[in-house]
Amino acid sequence: KEQKNTSPKIIELGCGTGNYLKILGEKGYDITGVDISGEMLNVARKKCDCRLIESDISNLNLNEKFDICLVMFDVLGYITKNKDLIKTLENIYNLLNPKGLLIFEVWNGPAVLYHHPEQRIREVENENMKIIRFTKPELKASENIVDVHFTYLIKNKKDNTMEELNEIHPMRY
Repeated sequence: KEQKNTSPKIIELGCGTGNYLKILGEKGYDITGVDISGEMLNVARKKCDCRLIESDISNLNLNEKFDICLVMFDVLGYITKNKDLIKTLENIYNLLNPKGLLIFEVWNGPAVLYHHPEQRIREVENENMKIIRFTKPELKASENIVDVHFTYLIKNKKDNTMEELNEIHPMRY
């Protein structure tokens, strides 16, 4: 008698570099990862043997169903317009089986307003480089947005050169 696979079919939206896909894959789950960044997916390909799809989740249209949809680590926070969020949630609804489970997290609005996001500094290094990341949040309470300003100082230890990169990530709460 053929045995039916009872393992849940899981999709992770905004899977990034695939850290959780790797863990779930090692546990034997049928997993699919979706991310807007091809560079992130290239890193994920080295970590796990699973299906990876490059797509903006607000435009994702797959003709299949999943038992579980994971949307973690501020992925929904990057969707700052209501119409895009509604479209994304409709897409997620269409991805899930009738008794499917959506697992997500978002910034808690009252907590953001009460405990304003703070400036932070993080350092990492290895034998080749040292990276210092400065994070400076700018609260836009009337828009439910925090513009997170990132400055990266990257020191190449081989030739002693320094590079600075700047990014702004608008995040909805």
